Amino acid sequence: MAIDIITGFNSSSRESLDKRSGPYASLAAAKSALDSNSRFVGLKVLVVDNATQDTAGNFTGGDLTEYVFEGGIADANLVEVVTLKSDLDLKPSSTDIDNIVTLDQAAYNLLTPDSRTLYIITA
Repeated sequence: MAIDIITGFNSSSRESLDKRSGPYASLAAAKSALDSNSRFVGLKVLVVDNATQDTAGNFTGGDLTEYVFEGGIADANLVEVVTLKSDLDLKPSSTDIDNIVTLDQAAYNLLTPDSRTLYIITA
């Protein structure tokens, strides 16, 4: 039976309120720690690599990878979360280009593109 909570938690602990999320030292450790009663579709799990773990089980440093149970709760359903880059992340910076050239499609078709030039094709 669920307990309704009207307001949020204000925990003074450094630990997550939901211990199922980890972090775990490896993907295998996460899978073995989470039995079928602890899993649900959408549960996010953190795995930390290259970290130092103290005697209390706390990690220092390292690289976090986020996993989620997607489409089921079997071990195979725990998959890495893939973050797509936004269009803003894909735009070149000024250090990537030497020149900016505006031209129409017909003129662009006649040249050999230079990798250090940003071509703006007009209609």
